[in-house]
Amino acid sequence: MDRLNQRLEALYIDKLDRRISDAFYSRTSSQWKEEARRCEDELLRLNGAGESYMDEGVSLLKLAQDAHSIFEKQEGMAQRKLLNFVFQNCIWKDGELIADFRQPFDMLQETALKSTNSENPERYDDAGKENWLGN
Repeated sequence: MDRLNQRLEALYIDKLDRRISDAFYSRTSSQWKEEARRCEDELLRLNGAGESYMDEGVSLLKLAQDAHSIFEKQEGMAQRKLLNFVFQNCIWKDGELIADFRQPFDMLQETALKSTNSENPERYDDAGKENWLGN
């Protein structure tokens, strides 16, 4: 934005000093002003999207926190929808239910497990897990 404004100022000075024609000034300044307007619109859109992502993140955390009580209050089909929203690839194996969390619930579960295990470090087993922090 600053660069475009500097160019527009220099262009105007060149017009005043008659180094460029009026037609060239009009055409070029219109293009640069339109580009500046598009940049401002994109910044506004991105700022609004950031707030939207934050709101969605807070809603997901609230859902994760209250999922059990929400589930208990729902009827069968609503319970099924909630389970499908949170889990994927649910199977019965050897009399045990095995379910994988969907994103981002998988990350929330892993974070919760690490937090719980950090309180009892002797129980925490990090073998075979990817260390995404690079330590």
